[in-house]
Amino acid sequence: NEHAAAARWFGRAVALDSSSYLSHYYSAILTRAAGGADASARTERHLRQAIELNPAFAPAYARLSALCARDETRLDEAVSLARKAVELEPDNAAYWVDLGQLLLRLNRIRDAWAAGRRGLAVARGSSTRELAASFLRGVESR
Repeated sequence: NEHAAAARWFGRAVALDSSSYLSHYYSAILTRAAGGADASARTERHLRQAIELNPAFAPAYARLSALCARDETRLDEAVSLARKAVELEPDNAAYWVDLGQLLLRLNRIRDAWAAGRRGLAVARGSSTRELAASFLRGVESR
């Protein structure tokens, strides 16, 4: 729980031209949490670098998707990134729900429903099952 110290260490690793995707990934998380001027742009750069260094690292796609989704004009890009995350980790129920939420925002109800059903099918714990079930109830109400 020493975020400032962690940010310094990961920042130093990145500054030393780290080829570690995790250095960039955790720098992105800490940058986003700290906020401030141009935090979103710096976060995006770190996430894109993490993806470049390890194109099979689903969490970076999921986080970048969430970042893009904050801008209504980037929803298609967010969906693409979310699809990549579920492609890489198809057993991650939260990724399916995230994809479903994006599809719902684009008014793609059937696709959102299918993503939610897939999330429910792969959910392992009670909290992720409830997350997927709650999402599906929301889709039904639409």
